[in-house]
Order: sequence, then C-alpha cells, then structure tokens
Amino acid sequence: MSGGNAYQYDPKNRLETLYDTSSVEIRSLTEETDVSKSHEQFILYMLEQHIEYTGSTKAKELLNNWDIERKHFKFAIPLWLYKTQTAEYLSKDLDRKAMIEELSVAYAQDQINLVKTAYQNNQALFDGAIPDYGKTDTALTFKLINSFSVIDKAQKIAKTQLIKSGQTAVSEQQMTQQAEKLILQRPRKIQDVLVKTNREAYSNYTDEQLAALLADKRLNDYKTAMILRDVQSIYSIGSTAWIIEQHMANQEALADVTGIEEYIAGLTSLDIVQTILDEEQEA
Repeated sequence: MSGGNAYQYDPKNRLETLYDTSSVEIRSLTEETDVSKSHEQFILYMLEQHIEYTGSTKAKELLNNWDIERKHFKFAIPLWLYKTQTAEYLSKDLDRKAMIEELSVAYAQDQINLVKTAYQNNQALFDGAIPDYGKTDTALTFKLINSFSVIDKAQKIAKTQLIKSGQTAVSEQQMTQQAEKLILQRPRKIQDVLVKTNREAYSNYTDEQLAALLADKRLNDYKTAMILRDVQSIYSIGSTAWIIEQHMANQEALADVTGIEEYIAGLTSLDIVQTILDEEQEA
C-alpha cells in the first residue's frame, strides 16, 4: 500500500468480482495514463525492495517478465479521495451555500495569515514589491488591495473597541497598535468581517466553478497535511500521483475562470472609497 492506495497482482482477473465498490475504485496499469505510470514505478520499486530483502524467486520472475506481467497488476484508489477532493463529487454532496462558506472562511484566514506573518517577521508584504507604473489590473495589485483590507478592517474594529473602552479621543498610534494586536492575537473578529465580503465575491461563480475551486482548496489542504506529516517520499508515491492528477484536472477546470482575488479587490476598493467619502463628510 501507499498513501491509502492498494496494489494487487491479479493474473486470474478475480479482483473485479471481489472488491468493495463502495470503498475503492480499481484501475489497471494498462490504462497508460500518467497516474498509472506513477503507480507502476512504485510497484517496480516494491518488487526490487522485496528481492533485496528476501531474495524472492517470484518477484524476480515478475520483473524478468515485466512486459507480460504488468497487465496483471491493479491498483485501488480509495473513494473517500474522490468524495472529498474532486469537483464531481463535491458538486453532488454540497449545496452552493456550503461551498461558498468554506471557500470564504479559508480565503479570509489566508488573507489574515499573510499580514500576520509580515508583522511577525517584520517584513514588507510581498517583499515590498509594487505594481509597475500604470499597471492596475495585475495579480500583485489585487493582492495588495486585499492585504490592505485586512489592516483597514482591523483598524476599524480597533477604533470601535477603544471608543467602547471609554476613550474619548483615539490617536492614530493607539489605533494602529490595537489593530496589530488584533491581527496577531485575536484575528477571529477580523475574519468574520472579511468573510462577509468574500461571500459576496464567491457568489460571482457558477455552481460548477465553485466545485472546482473547492476541489482545488481541498487538494491544497491535503498537500499541506502530507508535508506536515513529512511523508513525501517513495513510500507515498500513491498520494503524490493522486495530487498530480487532481491538480491537472483543477487547473484545466479553472483555466478561464476569474481569480477570487480580482473579485474581492473590486469589492474592497469600493468599500475603501466609501470610507474615504464618509470621513470627508464627517470632517
């Protein structure tokens, strides 16, 4: 086994009638896909290791006649991977509201973590990069606006908290310090505000696009979990093959889809402009 994937030598082709169709999907090395080729390399490696450790005659025979024997090898992929990480299944199991909510919360957390990390490391966002002169609709522009939104929301919450605490006049320095404290120590309040904007932004997508975006998000979560478990080695090639296959599928599905950063930046820009107008009227 590897990463939840199982391998079976099946020369009599009996597996098709014996496996649990509700738990796994059976596939063959002869399908000649990138995924099957990855699994084939792992099977070859396991056979070589088996010979090295045991001197197995059977394993030697299989390798010596691999061109013939390879068609007898099957690999089983657990269906929970499909059900939790593919757009096809997610679109069936989750409604539109649930998909938008998960994506909105996740993106809000990413927005906050980006600014939080910059504070913790005392570094400028995106290494201090700024858009080229005259360049407005760029990925960097959208990221900068969305990061500024975190700081802007934090400052508004900080100002409200300071006033409620009894301070009649709130200085810029006090507000900035309180905002930084919120980002570093109590980001949930900021997250809740950001999620409202994010929900509106994600509402621009169709159900099919939302499913693809969520599949991509879930796959990235899976990759992160694998990295944290430190199992990215030859022993987890099954997981690696799955990640590569699904990443390609997600990229194809999202190739012509507008990025969420652009939608959120548009909404955030309108909010910032409105804030400036409100402050001018108050002055």
